[in-house]
Amino acid sequence: MHVERQWRRVREYDAAGNSEAARIACLSLVQSAPDHAPAWEYLAQIETQLGHYRASHFAVTQAATAVMRTGALARLSHVTMRLLDFDEWLAVRELITAADWTSKDVLRQSPVLAQHLMLAGDDAAARRLCQAAQPHLQPDPRLAYIAGLASRNLGEADAAEAAFERAIGIDPDFSPAHWSLAYHRPAGLGRVPRIEAAVGHRRTDASAMADLCYALYRENEHAGRFGIAWTWLARGAAAARSRMHASGVGPRGRAGTFHVDRVEPPTEREAGLVFIVGLPRSGTTVLERIVGNHSRVYAAGELNSFHTALCQQMDAFLPLPSTTRTPPEPRALEQLATMYRRAAQRHAVDGRIVVDKNPANFLYAGLIARALPEARILCLRRGPMDACFSNLRELFEGDAYPYSYSLDTLAEHYDWFDHMRSAFEVALPGRFMTVQYESLVADPRAMAERVLGFCGLGYEEGCERIERNAAPVSTASASQVREAVHTRGVGAWEAYAPFLEPLQQRFVELGVVP
Repeated sequence: MHVERQWRRVREYDAAGNSEAARIACLSLVQSAPDHAPAWEYLAQIETQLGHYRASHFAVTQAATAVMRTGALARLSHVTMRLLDFDEWLAVRELITAADWTSKDVLRQSPVLAQHLMLAGDDAAARRLCQAAQPHLQPDPRLAYIAGLASRNLGEADAAEAAFERAIGIDPDFSPAHWSLAYHRPAGLGRVPRIEAAVGHRRTDASAMADLCYALYRENEHAGRFGIAWTWLARGAAAARSRMHASGVGPRGRAGTFHVDRVEPPTEREAGLVFIVGLPRSGTTVLERIVGNHSRVYAAGELNSFHTALCQQMDAFLPLPSTTRTPPEPRALEQLATMYRRAAQRHAVDGRIVVDKNPANFLYAGLIARALPEARILCLRRGPMDACFSNLRELFEGDAYPYSYSLDTLAEHYDWFDHMRSAFEVALPGRFMTVQYESLVADPRAMAERVLGFCGLGYEEGCERIERNAAPVSTASASQVREAVHTRGVGAWEAYAPFLEPLQQRFVELGVVP
Protein backbone atom coordinates (compact mmCIF):
# COMPACT_ATOMS: atom_id res chain seq x y z
CA MET A 1 0.00 0.00 0.00
CA HIS A 2 2.89 2.35 0.77
CA VAL A 3 4.41 1.68 -2.66
CA GLU A 4 1.08 2.28 -4.36
CA ARG A 5 0.72 5.61 -2.56
CA GLN A 6 4.20 6.61 -3.71
CA TRP A 7 3.45 5.56 -7.29
CA ARG A 8 0.18 7.50 -7.23
CA ARG A 9 2.06 10.57 -5.98
CA VAL A 10 4.55 10.25 -8.87
CA ARG A 11 1.73 10.21 -11.41
CA GLU A 12 0.00 13.15 -9.73
CA TYR A 13 3.17 15.24 -9.99
CA ASP A 14 3.52 14.18 -13.60
CA ALA A 15 -0.07 15.13 -14.41
CA ALA A 16 0.56 18.55 -12.84
CA GLY A 17 3.64 19.05 -15.04
CA ASN A 18 6.04 19.08 -12.09
CA SER A 19 8.83 16.90 -13.50
CA GLU A 20 11.37 17.61 -10.76
CA ALA A 21 8.94 16.65 -7.98
CA ALA A 22 7.98 13.52 -9.94
CA ARG A 23 11.66 12.64 -10.30
CA ILE A 24 12.33 13.02 -6.56
CA ALA A 25 9.24 10.97 -5.69
CA CYS A 26 10.29 8.30 -8.19
CA LEU A 27 13.78 8.08 -6.70
CA SER A 28 12.22 7.63 -3.28
CA LEU A 29 9.94 4.89 -4.61
CA VAL A 30 12.69 2.81 -6.24
CA GLN A 31 14.77 3.01 -3.08
CA SER A 32 11.99 1.28 -1.16
CA ALA A 33 10.85 -0.92 -4.08
CA PRO A 34 13.90 -1.60 -6.32
CA ASP A 35 11.93 -4.11 -8.43
CA HIS A 36 9.21 -1.64 -9.43
CA ALA A 37 9.82 -1.76 -13.20
CA PRO A 38 7.26 0.94 -14.16
CA ALA A 39 8.88 3.38 -11.74
CA TRP A 40 12.33 2.76 -13.22
CA GLU A 41 10.89 3.22 -16.71
CA TYR A 42 9.24 6.47 -15.70
CA LEU A 43 12.43 7.69 -14.04
CA ALA A 44 14.30 6.99 -17.28
CA GLN A 45 11.71 9.02 -19.17
CA ILE A 46 12.09 11.99 -16.81
CA GLU A 47 15.89 11.86 -16.95
CA THR A 48 15.66 11.81 -20.75
CA GLN A 49 13.45 14.90 -20.72
CA LEU A 50 16.02 16.61 -18.49
CA GLY A 51 18.84 15.60 -20.88
CA HIS A 52 20.59 13.34 -18.36
CA TYR A 53 21.93 10.55 -20.57
CA ARG A 54 23.79 8.55 -17.92
CA ALA A 55 21.00 8.69 -15.35
CA SER A 56 18.44 7.65 -17.95
CA HIS A 57 20.66 4.78 -19.09
CA PHE A 58 21.07 3.59 -15.49
CA ALA A 59 17.31 3.69 -14.91
CA VAL A 60 16.63 1.67 -18.06
CA THR A 61 19.09 -1.05 -17.05
CA GLN A 62 17.46 -1.17 -13.60
CA ALA A 63 14.04 -1.53 -15.23
CA ALA A 64 15.40 -4.47 -17.24
CA THR A 65 16.77 -6.08 -14.08
CA ALA A 66 13.39 -5.61 -12.35
CA VAL A 67 11.54 -7.21 -15.27
CA MET A 68 13.90 -10.18 -15.24
CA ARG A 69 13.67 -10.66 -11.47
CA THR A 70 9.92 -10.25 -11.14
CA GLY A 71 8.76 -11.68 -14.46
CA ALA A 72 6.76 -8.49 -15.19
CA LEU A 73 6.38 -9.49 -18.83
CA ALA A 74 3.68 -6.91 -19.54
CA ARG A 75 6.50 -4.32 -19.54
CA LEU A 76 8.88 -6.35 -21.67
CA SER A 77 8.62 -4.56 -25.04
CA HIS A 78 8.67 -1.13 -23.36
CA VAL A 79 11.93 -1.96 -21.63
CA THR A 80 13.60 -3.61 -24.64
CA MET A 81 12.75 -0.60 -26.80
CA ARG A 82 14.53 1.71 -24.35
CA LEU A 83 17.48 -0.67 -24.06
CA LEU A 84 17.95 -0.45 -27.81
CA ASP A 85 18.13 3.35 -27.48
CA PHE A 86 21.26 2.81 -25.37
CA ASP A 87 22.80 0.10 -27.61
CA GLU A 88 22.14 -2.56 -24.97
CA TRP A 89 21.55 -5.26 -27.57
CA LEU A 90 22.91 -8.10 -25.44
CA ALA A 91 20.42 -7.27 -22.69
CA VAL A 92 17.60 -7.18 -25.26
CA ARG A 93 18.50 -10.65 -26.49
CA GLU A 94 18.79 -12.02 -22.97
CA LEU A 95 15.48 -10.55 -21.78
CA ILE A 96 13.42 -11.76 -24.73
CA THR A 97 14.97 -15.19 -25.19
CA ALA A 98 14.71 -15.92 -21.43
CA ALA A 99 11.00 -14.99 -21.33
CA ASP A 100 8.21 -17.56 -21.43
CA TRP A 101 7.09 -17.42 -25.06
CA THR A 102 3.80 -19.14 -24.19
CA SER A 103 2.86 -16.32 -21.80
CA LYS A 104 -0.12 -14.26 -22.94
CA ASP A 105 1.87 -11.08 -22.27
CA VAL A 106 4.70 -12.23 -24.52
CA LEU A 107 2.33 -13.45 -27.25
CA ARG A 108 0.51 -10.12 -27.23
CA GLN A 109 3.80 -8.27 -27.78
CA SER A 110 5.43 -10.88 -30.03
CA PRO A 111 5.54 -8.82 -33.27
CA VAL A 112 7.29 -5.97 -31.47
CA LEU A 113 9.58 -8.29 -29.52
CA ALA A 114 10.58 -10.12 -32.71
CA GLN A 115 11.40 -6.77 -34.30
CA HIS A 116 13.52 -5.86 -31.29
CA LEU A 117 15.43 -9.14 -31.61
CA MET A 118 16.17 -8.24 -35.24
CA LEU A 119 17.37 -4.78 -34.21
CA ALA A 120 19.57 -6.51 -31.62
CA GLY A 121 21.12 -8.55 -34.44
CA ASP A 122 19.51 -11.93 -33.70
CA ASP A 123 17.51 -12.70 -36.82
CA ALA A 124 17.35 -16.42 -36.07
CA ALA A 125 15.73 -15.83 -32.67
CA ALA A 126 13.34 -13.28 -34.19
CA ARG A 127 12.13 -15.85 -36.69
CA ARG A 128 11.79 -18.52 -34.00
CA LEU A 129 9.65 -16.20 -31.91
CA CYS A 130 7.37 -15.48 -34.88
CA GLN A 131 7.00 -19.20 -35.54
CA ALA A 132 6.36 -19.96 -31.87
CA ALA A 133 3.72 -17.24 -31.50
CA GLN A 134 1.86 -17.85 -34.75
CA PRO A 135 -0.18 -20.94 -33.64
CA HIS A 136 -1.43 -19.12 -30.54
CA LEU A 137 -2.66 -15.93 -32.25
CA GLN A 138 -5.13 -14.87 -34.88
CA PRO A 139 -3.42 -14.55 -38.28
CA ASP A 140 -1.21 -11.47 -38.01
CA PRO A 141 0.55 -10.00 -41.06
CA ARG A 142 3.18 -8.43 -38.83
CA LEU A 143 4.44 -11.81 -37.60
CA ALA A 144 4.65 -13.17 -41.13
CA TYR A 145 6.37 -10.01 -42.32
CA ILE A 146 9.01 -9.97 -39.61
CA ALA A 147 9.69 -13.66 -40.22
CA GLY A 148 10.22 -12.71 -43.87
CA LEU A 149 12.67 -9.94 -43.00
CA ALA A 150 14.59 -12.30 -40.72
CA SER A 151 14.76 -14.96 -43.45
CA ARG A 152 15.95 -12.35 -45.95
CA ASN A 153 18.68 -11.18 -43.59
CA LEU A 154 19.77 -14.78 -43.09
CA GLY A 155 20.07 -15.26 -46.85
CA GLU A 156 17.07 -17.58 -47.21
CA ALA A 157 15.48 -15.93 -50.22
CA ASP A 158 12.67 -18.44 -50.90
CA ALA A 159 11.57 -18.48 -47.26
CA ALA A 160 11.54 -14.67 -47.23
CA GLU A 161 9.37 -14.50 -50.36
CA ALA A 162 6.92 -17.05 -48.95
CA ALA A 163 6.63 -15.14 -45.66
CA PHE A 164 5.99 -11.81 -47.43
CA GLU A 165 3.30 -13.52 -49.50
CA ARG A 166 1.71 -14.90 -46.31
CA ALA A 167 1.55 -11.40 -44.88
CA ILE A 168 -0.21 -10.13 -48.00
CA GLY A 169 -2.54 -13.13 -47.92
CA ILE A 170 -3.60 -12.18 -44.39
CA ASP A 171 -3.99 -8.49 -45.26
CA PRO A 172 -3.88 -7.55 -48.97
CA ASP A 173 -3.32 -3.90 -48.01
CA PHE A 174 -0.33 -4.59 -45.72
CA SER A 175 2.00 -2.15 -47.42
CA PRO A 176 5.40 -3.09 -45.88
CA ALA A 177 5.16 -6.60 -47.35
CA HIS A 178 4.43 -5.25 -50.86
CA TRP A 179 7.43 -2.95 -50.60
CA SER A 180 9.85 -5.54 -49.20
CA LEU A 181 8.76 -8.19 -51.71
CA ALA A 182 9.28 -5.83 -54.66
CA TYR A 183 12.80 -4.96 -53.52
CA HIS A 184 13.64 -8.49 -52.46
CA ARG A 185 12.59 -10.27 -55.64
CA PRO A 186 10.73 -8.12 -58.20
CA ALA A 187 8.36 -9.99 -60.53
CA GLY A 188 7.39 -7.28 -63.01
CA LEU A 189 3.78 -6.63 -63.92
CA GLY A 190 2.26 -9.70 -62.27
CA ARG A 191 1.96 -8.05 -58.86
CA VAL A 192 1.04 -4.57 -60.10
CA PRO A 193 -2.79 -4.96 -60.00
CA ARG A 194 -2.87 -6.01 -56.35
CA ILE A 195 -0.48 -3.22 -55.34
CA GLU A 196 -2.59 -0.66 -57.22
CA ALA A 197 -5.68 -2.01 -55.44
CA ALA A 198 -3.92 -1.44 -52.10
CA VAL A 199 -3.06 2.12 -53.22
CA GLY A 200 -6.76 2.75 -53.73
CA HIS A 201 -7.47 1.66 -50.16
CA ARG A 202 -4.59 3.51 -48.45
CA ARG A 203 -4.51 6.93 -50.12
CA THR A 204 -4.87 8.86 -46.86
CA ASP A 205 -1.97 7.07 -45.16
CA ALA A 206 1.31 8.73 -46.19
CA SER A 207 3.49 5.93 -44.77
CA ALA A 208 1.54 3.19 -46.57
CA MET A 209 1.46 5.24 -49.77
CA ALA A 210 5.24 5.57 -49.70
CA ASP A 211 5.60 1.79 -49.33
CA LEU A 212 3.17 1.05 -52.15
CA CYS A 213 4.46 3.68 -54.58
CA TYR A 214 8.04 2.48 -54.13
CA ALA A 215 6.84 -1.10 -54.69
CA LEU A 216 5.14 -0.04 -57.93
CA TYR A 217 8.27 1.82 -58.99
CA ARG A 218 10.39 -1.29 -58.49
CA GLU A 219 7.98 -3.68 -60.23
CA ASN A 220 7.56 -1.38 -63.25
CA GLU A 221 11.29 -0.83 -63.50
CA HIS A 222 11.83 -4.58 -63.51
CA ALA A 223 9.38 -4.79 -66.44
CA GLY A 224 11.35 -2.09 -68.31
CA ARG A 225 8.60 0.55 -68.05
CA PHE A 226 10.88 3.37 -66.93
CA GLY A 227 8.49 6.27 -67.55
CA ILE A 228 5.74 4.68 -65.44
CA ALA A 229 8.32 3.62 -62.88
CA TRP A 230 9.49 7.23 -62.51
CA THR A 231 5.92 8.43 -61.99
CA TRP A 232 5.52 6.05 -59.06
CA LEU A 233 8.97 6.88 -57.70
CA ALA A 234 8.16 10.61 -57.71
CA ARG A 235 4.84 9.91 -55.95
CA GLY A 236 6.59 7.71 -53.42
CA ALA A 237 9.21 10.36 -52.64
CA ALA A 238 6.45 12.94 -52.18
CA ALA A 239 4.65 10.58 -49.80
CA ALA A 240 7.88 10.01 -47.86
CA ARG A 241 8.38 13.78 -47.54
CA SER A 242 4.78 14.11 -46.33
CA ARG A 243 5.32 11.34 -43.79
CA MET A 244 8.43 13.03 -42.44
CA HIS A 245 6.74 16.42 -42.34
CA ALA A 246 3.97 14.89 -40.23
CA SER A 247 6.57 13.49 -37.81
CA GLY A 248 8.44 16.79 -37.61
CA VAL A 249 11.52 15.68 -39.55
CA GLY A 250 12.90 18.14 -42.08
CA PRO A 251 14.64 17.23 -45.35
CA ARG A 252 18.13 18.40 -44.24
CA GLY A 253 20.37 18.81 -47.25
CA ARG A 254 23.86 20.23 -46.70
CA ALA A 255 25.12 19.80 -43.14
CA GLY A 256 27.55 22.23 -41.60
CA THR A 257 31.16 21.85 -42.73
CA PHE A 258 33.84 22.14 -40.08
CA HIS A 259 37.60 22.26 -39.79
CA VAL A 260 39.32 18.90 -39.37
CA ASP A 261 42.49 18.88 -37.28
CA ARG A 262 45.39 16.95 -38.74
CA VAL A 263 46.19 13.61 -37.10
CA GLU A 264 49.58 11.99 -37.53
CA PRO A 265 49.85 8.72 -39.49
CA PRO A 266 49.52 5.52 -37.46
CA THR A 267 52.61 3.95 -35.95
CA GLU A 268 51.19 0.41 -35.97
CA ARG A 269 50.92 -1.27 -39.34
CA GLU A 270 47.91 -3.52 -38.60
CA ALA A 271 44.56 -1.97 -37.80
CA GLY A 272 42.86 -2.82 -34.53
CA LEU A 273 39.47 -1.55 -35.70
CA VAL A 274 38.02 -0.84 -39.13
CA PHE A 275 35.25 1.67 -39.84
CA ILE A 276 33.44 1.65 -43.20
CA VAL A 277 31.57 4.88 -43.94
CA GLY A 278 30.00 6.72 -46.85
CA LEU A 279 26.62 7.64 -48.19
CA PRO A 280 24.01 4.87 -47.95
CA ARG A 281 23.63 2.71 -51.06
CA SER A 282 27.16 3.58 -52.17
CA GLY A 283 28.69 0.10 -51.83
CA THR A 284 29.47 0.07 -48.11
CA THR A 285 27.87 -3.35 -47.59
CA VAL A 286 29.77 -4.83 -50.56
CA LEU A 287 33.06 -3.57 -49.12
CA GLU A 288 32.13 -4.77 -45.63
CA ARG A 289 31.55 -8.29 -46.92
CA ILE A 290 34.82 -8.29 -48.86
CA VAL A 291 36.79 -7.23 -45.79
CA GLY A 292 34.65 -9.52 -43.62
CA ASN A 293 35.75 -12.53 -45.66
CA HIS A 294 39.26 -12.16 -44.23
CA SER A 295 40.05 -14.71 -41.51
CA ARG A 296 41.34 -12.01 -39.14
CA VAL A 297 38.22 -9.86 -39.39
CA TYR A 298 34.69 -9.92 -37.97
CA ALA A 299 32.06 -7.75 -39.70
CA ALA A 300 29.76 -6.54 -36.92
CA GLY A 301 27.29 -4.58 -39.08
CA GLU A 302 26.03 -1.07 -38.43
CA LEU A 303 26.92 -0.41 -34.80
CA ASN A 304 25.66 2.61 -32.89
CA SER A 305 28.45 2.14 -30.38
CA PHE A 306 30.57 5.20 -31.20
CA HIS A 307 27.59 7.54 -31.04
CA THR A 308 26.43 5.90 -27.81
CA ALA A 309 29.90 6.24 -26.30
CA LEU A 310 29.97 9.93 -27.26
CA CYS A 311 26.56 10.50 -25.63
CA GLN A 312 27.76 8.68 -22.52
CA GLN A 313 31.01 10.64 -22.34
CA MET A 314 29.24 13.99 -22.78
CA ASP A 315 26.20 12.96 -20.67
CA ALA A 316 23.89 14.32 -23.36
CA PHE A 317 21.37 13.03 -25.87
CA LEU A 318 22.95 13.95 -29.19
CA PRO A 319 21.17 13.74 -32.55
CA LEU A 320 22.33 10.95 -34.86
CA PRO A 321 24.53 11.82 -36.62
CA SER A 322 25.83 14.75 -34.63
CA THR A 323 28.26 17.53 -35.50
CA THR A 324 28.84 18.04 -31.78
CA ARG A 325 32.53 17.69 -31.02
CA THR A 326 33.74 16.33 -27.73
CA PRO A 327 36.14 18.51 -25.72
CA PRO A 328 39.74 18.07 -26.95
CA GLU A 329 41.18 17.20 -23.55
CA PRO A 330 43.12 13.91 -23.61
CA ARG A 331 41.10 12.60 -20.65
CA ALA A 332 37.82 13.00 -22.58
CA LEU A 333 39.25 11.23 -25.62
CA GLU A 334 40.56 8.43 -23.42
CA GLN A 335 37.13 7.95 -21.83
CA LEU A 336 35.46 7.92 -25.25
CA ALA A 337 37.95 5.37 -26.59
CA THR A 338 37.58 3.10 -23.55
CA MET A 339 33.78 3.04 -23.86
CA TYR A 340 33.87 2.34 -27.59
CA ARG A 341 36.49 -0.40 -27.29
CA ARG A 342 34.47 -2.07 -24.54
CA ALA A 343 31.38 -2.06 -26.77
CA ALA A 344 33.26 -3.27 -29.84
CA GLN A 345 34.94 -6.04 -27.87
CA ARG A 346 31.55 -7.71 -27.43
CA HIS A 347 31.71 -8.42 -31.19
CA ALA A 348 35.37 -9.47 -31.28
CA VAL A 349 34.87 -13.19 -31.95
CA ASP A 350 38.14 -15.07 -31.28
CA GLY A 351 40.00 -11.77 -31.00
CA ARG A 352 39.30 -10.80 -34.61
CA ILE A 353 39.39 -7.19 -35.84
CA VAL A 354 35.92 -5.64 -35.69
CA VAL A 355 34.48 -3.86 -38.73
CA ASP A 356 31.88 -1.19 -37.86
CA LYS A 357 29.85 -0.21 -40.92
CA ASN A 358 27.61 2.60 -39.68
CA PRO A 359 27.35 5.41 -42.29
CA ALA A 360 26.68 7.92 -39.49
CA ASN A 361 30.29 7.48 -38.31
CA PHE A 362 31.39 9.52 -41.35
CA LEU A 363 30.90 12.75 -39.39
CA TYR A 364 33.00 11.34 -36.57
CA ALA A 365 36.00 10.40 -38.74
CA GLY A 366 38.30 13.05 -37.23
CA LEU A 367 37.22 12.20 -33.72
CA ILE A 368 37.61 8.47 -34.36
CA ALA A 369 41.16 9.00 -35.65
CA ARG A 370 42.11 11.02 -32.58
CA ALA A 371 40.47 8.78 -29.98
CA LEU A 372 41.29 5.41 -31.58
CA PRO A 373 44.80 5.43 -33.10
CA GLU A 374 44.41 1.76 -34.04
CA ALA A 375 41.40 2.53 -36.28
CA ARG A 376 41.37 2.68 -40.08
CA ILE A 377 38.49 4.38 -41.89
CA LEU A 378 37.39 3.26 -45.36
CA CYS A 379 35.08 5.72 -47.11
CA LEU A 380 33.06 4.74 -50.17
CA ARG A 381 32.65 7.35 -52.88
CA ARG A 382 30.23 6.66 -55.71
CA GLY A 383 29.75 8.87 -58.77
CA PRO A 384 27.33 11.71 -57.92
CA MET A 385 24.48 10.78 -60.29
CA ASP A 386 24.47 7.10 -59.38
CA ALA A 387 24.94 7.85 -55.67
CA CYS A 388 22.01 10.25 -55.54
CA PHE A 389 19.75 8.10 -57.70
CA SER A 390 20.50 5.06 -55.54
CA ASN A 391 19.43 7.11 -52.50
CA LEU A 392 16.30 8.45 -54.20
CA ARG A 393 15.14 4.98 -55.27
CA GLU A 394 15.46 3.52 -51.76
CA LEU A 395 12.74 3.97 -49.16
CA PHE A 396 14.69 4.02 -45.90
CA GLU A 397 13.28 2.75 -42.64
CA GLY A 398 11.75 5.34 -40.33
CA ASP A 399 13.00 8.88 -40.83
CA ALA A 400 16.55 7.92 -41.82
CA TYR A 401 18.25 10.04 -44.50
CA PRO A 402 15.47 12.61 -44.96
CA TYR A 403 17.50 14.48 -47.59
CA SER A 404 17.10 11.56 -50.00
CA TYR A 405 13.56 12.31 -51.23
CA SER A 406 14.27 15.60 -53.03
CA LEU A 407 16.66 16.25 -55.93
CA ASP A 408 17.74 19.60 -54.47
CA THR A 409 18.63 18.29 -51.03
CA LEU A 410 20.25 15.21 -52.57
CA ALA A 411 22.61 17.39 -54.60
CA GLU A 412 23.44 19.63 -51.64
CA HIS A 413 24.05 16.69 -49.35
CA TYR A 414 26.36 14.99 -51.85
CA ASP A 415 28.30 18.22 -52.33
CA TRP A 416 28.75 18.55 -48.55
CA PHE A 417 29.75 14.88 -48.26
CA ASP A 418 32.40 15.19 -50.97
CA HIS A 419 33.87 18.33 -49.41
CA MET A 420 34.12 16.66 -46.01
CA ARG A 421 35.52 13.46 -47.51
CA SER A 422 38.31 15.44 -49.19
CA ALA A 423 39.05 17.25 -45.93
CA PHE A 424 39.27 13.97 -44.00
CA GLU A 425 41.54 12.48 -46.66
CA VAL A 426 44.03 15.34 -46.27
CA ALA A 427 43.84 15.62 -42.47
CA LEU A 428 43.96 11.89 -41.64
CA PRO A 429 46.86 10.40 -43.65
CA GLY A 430 47.22 6.66 -43.26
CA ARG A 431 43.97 6.51 -41.34
CA PHE A 432 41.33 7.51 -43.90
CA MET A 433 41.10 5.95 -47.38
CA THR A 434 38.62 6.77 -50.15
CA VAL A 435 37.39 3.72 -52.04
CA GLN A 436 35.83 4.54 -55.41
CA TYR A 437 32.76 2.36 -55.97
CA GLU A 438 33.24 2.10 -59.72
CA SER A 439 36.80 0.81 -59.24
CA LEU A 440 35.64 -1.61 -56.56
CA VAL A 441 33.05 -3.32 -58.77
CA ALA A 442 35.23 -3.19 -61.92
CA ASP A 443 38.11 -5.09 -60.27
CA PRO A 444 37.09 -6.32 -56.82
CA ARG A 445 40.23 -8.40 -56.31
CA ALA A 446 42.58 -5.50 -56.96
CA MET A 447 40.58 -3.25 -54.63
CA ALA A 448 40.45 -5.97 -51.97
CA GLU A 449 44.24 -6.13 -52.06
CA ARG A 450 44.54 -2.33 -51.73
CA VAL A 451 42.01 -2.05 -48.92
CA LEU A 452 43.38 -4.96 -46.91
CA GLY A 453 46.90 -3.59 -47.41
CA PHE A 454 45.77 -0.21 -46.06
CA CYS A 455 44.46 -2.04 -42.98
CA GLY A 456 47.78 -3.85 -42.57
CA LEU A 457 46.29 -7.20 -43.53
CA GLY A 458 47.57 -9.48 -46.25
CA TYR A 459 45.22 -10.41 -49.07
CA GLU A 460 43.57 -13.83 -48.73
CA GLU A 461 42.40 -15.72 -51.79
CA GLY A 462 38.69 -15.27 -52.47
CA CYS A 463 38.03 -12.28 -50.19
CA GLU A 464 36.24 -10.54 -53.06
CA ARG A 465 33.82 -13.50 -53.48
CA ILE A 466 31.05 -11.98 -51.38
CA GLU A 467 28.53 -14.56 -52.61
CA ARG A 468 30.39 -17.05 -50.39
CA ASN A 469 29.83 -14.90 -47.30
CA ALA A 470 26.89 -16.44 -45.41
CA ALA A 471 26.84 -13.92 -42.55
CA PRO A 472 23.48 -12.22 -41.87
CA VAL A 473 23.00 -8.73 -43.30
CA SER A 474 20.17 -6.37 -42.40
CA THR A 475 20.83 -3.31 -44.57
CA ALA A 476 18.78 -2.14 -47.56
CA SER A 477 21.00 -4.27 -49.82
CA ALA A 478 20.34 -7.49 -47.87
CA SER A 479 18.98 -9.28 -50.94
CA GLN A 480 21.47 -7.95 -53.51
CA VAL A 481 24.70 -8.75 -51.64
CA ARG A 482 24.02 -12.47 -51.86
CA GLU A 483 25.19 -12.16 -55.48
CA ALA A 484 28.76 -11.86 -56.75
CA VAL A 485 30.14 -8.33 -57.15
CA HIS A 486 28.78 -6.87 -60.40
CA THR A 487 28.76 -3.60 -62.36
CA ARG A 488 25.02 -3.39 -63.06
CA GLY A 489 24.66 -0.40 -60.75
CA VAL A 490 27.15 1.72 -62.70
CA GLY A 491 25.20 4.17 -64.85
CA ALA A 492 21.82 2.94 -63.53
CA TRP A 493 20.60 6.55 -63.41
CA GLU A 494 20.88 6.87 -67.20
CA ALA A 495 17.58 5.03 -67.73
CA TYR A 496 15.97 8.03 -66.01
CA ALA A 497 18.19 10.73 -67.53
CA PRO A 498 15.33 13.02 -68.73
CA PHE A 499 13.79 13.04 -65.25
CA LEU A 500 17.12 13.57 -63.49
CA GLU A 501 18.19 16.53 -65.61
CA PRO A 502 17.52 19.00 -62.73
CA LEU A 503 19.90 16.97 -60.57
CA GLN A 504 22.62 17.14 -63.22
CA GLN A 505 22.12 20.88 -63.57
CA ARG A 506 22.36 21.38 -59.81
CA PHE A 507 25.65 19.48 -59.74
CA VAL A 508 26.99 21.80 -62.46
CA GLU A 509 25.97 24.82 -60.37
CA LEU A 510 27.64 23.37 -57.28
CA GLY A 511 30.80 22.41 -59.17
CA VAL A 512 30.60 18.75 -58.14
CA VAL A 513 33.21 16.61 -59.87
CA PRO A 514 31.72 13.48 -61.54
